[in-house]
Amino acid sequence: MISSTRKLINDFFNEKPLVYHNLNKNSKYDCNTYILDKITLNINHDNFSFYKKYQSGEVDSALRNRYFKRIADSLEKNLRNHEIDLNVLKNAKSTKIHVWIGYYDLLSQFECEIDVGSKSTVLLRKVYGSFSEVVMKFREFDSTWYVKINHLFYDILKGNVEMHVEKVATENRQTAIELVKETMGNEFHLDERAANDLVMTMPRRGFVENQILFLKRK
Repeated sequence: MISSTRKLINDFFNEKPLVYHNLNKNSKYDCNTYILDKITLNINHDNFSFYKKYQSGEVDSALRNRYFKRIADSLEKNLRNHEIDLNVLKNAKSTKIHVWIGYYDLLSQFECEIDVGSKSTVLLRKVYGSFSEVVMKFREFDSTWYVKINHLFYDILKGNVEMHVEKVATENRQTAIELVKETMGNEFHLDERAANDLVMTMPRRGFVENQILFLKRK
């Protein structure tokens, strides 16, 4: 049975992404970039001849297995063996994956930005050796807000969570937080701190305008 990251790489290449070869004049190792819809996969430190045979449709199973394993191994060191739904990445506003083959394979980076409405996005970000990050970007308020809810990062990537932002006017911020706990508290095990992370507030005359990230399990 193959790993979840290997399945993701298999699914990605099965959809025939475009490939661009970037020659690095300062190194014997090149970078190849594969693009599928809004997904960009950069393979750095790449001395394989895979991209040439991929372009000409001459990839045999041995090269495919060896090359895909190296990519998946590098990505797995960052994201571990968590399930990731390719459709989540394809439907995102943008997804950027950087992996290094060989000695530098610990440099893997992953970034996926998802449009959630009201000029807002959710950014999923993970760099090897760091914690996974879920970041709300409220462009209308020109604000960035970290969301700390257990397992949310991978639940979104699995395709298990729907998200959208709604504008809600309340008398004060605490009322908005109580609304979050009432509507999502049980389903996502939200305490006061976690509920607070889902609310961005802008004071107005006589009320506060809240932008709330609503979550729903599929």
